[in-house]
Amino acid sequence: RGDAKLASSVEFPYKSTDELPISGDYLQFNRIIGGIQAVQIVAEEDDCRVKDAFAEAFNDKWWKKSCVPPPSFNDNLPPESWAAEDVGSKHRGEWLLATESQANLTQKMLDMETGCQGTGAQGCLCKTCVEGANAFPWIDERTQKVSLRVLVFNPNMGMYALTSTVFFFARSGHVWKDIVVQSFRMTNYGSTSTTWVLIVAMVIWCCILIHMIRKETQEVLALVRRFGVKSIYEQYMGFWNVVDWISIAGSIPVVTVWIAFDLSVSDVNQQMMSMIQSDLLSDETALNHLYGLVDTVNWWARSQ
Repeated sequence: RGDAKLASSVEFPYKSTDELPISGDYLQFNRIIGGIQAVQIVAEEDDCRVKDAFAEAFNDKWWKKSCVPPPSFNDNLPPESWAAEDVGSKHRGEWLLATESQANLTQKMLDMETGCQGTGAQGCLCKTCVEGANAFPWIDERTQKVSLRVLVFNPNMGMYALTSTVFFFARSGHVWKDIVVQSFRMTNYGSTSTTWVLIVAMVIWCCILIHMIRKETQEVLALVRRFGVKSIYEQYMGFWNVVDWISIAGSIPVVTVWIAFDLSVSDVNQQMMSMIQSDLLSDETALNHLYGLVDTVNWWARSQ
């Protein structure tokens, strides 16, 4: 009773206590975007590794199903973290939305596990489990990797974080597991106090790079006009000139990745703003597009 009286006297930092609890709140300062995205990589059918003379009897009389090719990861050893970060070609995408009722979420997971045995194909909540009039379990023998992904946004830090729980299905029957978190800020320039410092540093670095390219190019053109193309390797190709061009060549990918990463983050912010304004945070099509943009940002982040 004392705890109830104390709780009723607390003033929550929200507009109205009628808004509590807020759907999707996670660890106080984070908000789940959409819900849990379940995707997997499905292998194509492949021939079994049996001798030709044995194959016909093996397939027709006993095995009676196809085999699968090697997966994209090494299933002989625990997969590396990059294999968990890279989803690859996504198949059989399903959503467990935070706005759905507990009963619907429970029934959907049951349908995914059992292949809609209790509801049938017409009442199945697992959309990718149904093929025509038949329904199948969401995970089958062709499944090579399953990724359960949750994207959260923390406005206090101005940061997106994509947490992936990944299961690798080896051909031996073993299941490897890994959990990876990939995060990025909604701006590449940090907080307000450090924005100008970063901008000034980038401008200085770009000016030095442009000056170096201009100087070396002018020197090469002057030699070619005066002595011909042979002068490039006869007179120009000194140690420090080679070092300068190696620096230029190394800086071009840095600039390219930085620009691509910045544009990708901007696309995520625009999609997020559009979804909020249009009330599409529970729309699966919009969420798939948002998660695809986030995957692009993470790909550029790994490229750095």
